[in-house]
Amino acid sequence: MTLFTAILPVFVVLLMLLTVWGIQRTIRNRFSRKTHFILMGAYMILLVAAFVAAEVIGHTKEMNHPPLSSAHQEKVDVEDAILAGKPVPEEELITERIHSVDGQLSLYHPGSDYDSIFYIERSKGNEKKVIERIYKPELTTGRDDFPSYDLSDYVKVNLPEWSESEMIFPDQPNQKLSFSSYYDSIVLNQFSRNEDSDTHVGSTIRYLIVHLIIPESIVLKNQMSPDYYIEVTRN
Repeated sequence: MTLFTAILPVFVVLLMLLTVWGIQRTIRNRFSRKTHFILMGAYMILLVAAFVAAEVIGHTKEMNHPPLSSAHQEKVDVEDAILAGKPVPEEELITERIHSVDGQLSLYHPGSDYDSIFYIERSKGNEKKVIERIYKPELTTGRDDFPSYDLSDYVKVNLPEWSESEMIFPDQPNQKLSFSSYYDSIVLNQFSRNEDSDTHVGSTIRYLIVHLIIPESIVLKNQMSPDYYIEVTRN
């Protein structure tokens, strides 16, 4: 199919050149009934070849569709797993970083948009390293009567900014995700004035999650609003 797709445009171009050559020859010579049918036949062949080329090339393009998301698919609840101390699947993890902190750590969220949630866990020991795990937000299309797509991997995320004694969490970027799929004939649809648009509004199912494991030896100065974080306690 790939070889055919590559040869077909060349064939169409050659056919167009032959048609132009035939027209020029007809103009130079006497326009007879036979040349009339030959010219019309060549023109019809050219139209059919162009139609087939447009359809084949259009439908064999590589499409970057997001994965389908099944409403019945069982997913691990990241928040419940963090609270229960259970492992979270790696595909939910954006990154895991380890930061060296000496003495104290300040947590600061200057924004006002509720676009993330922090889980703060204090671990025992005198270590000076903070473990930071960031789990991606979940975003899917929001219609039950249409195949639902999982757009989570397309959501852009601003990671926290760290210094020796401070973590600043920036606002998340504003973004618009748009995917289009066409199932009609590529050529015939050009002659139709009816536009069928179908917009699927994305539904945010889960916010961006940041899980911080901070040793008790580090003095914590949490300057974030209580709406942004949950303290994790272990027995």
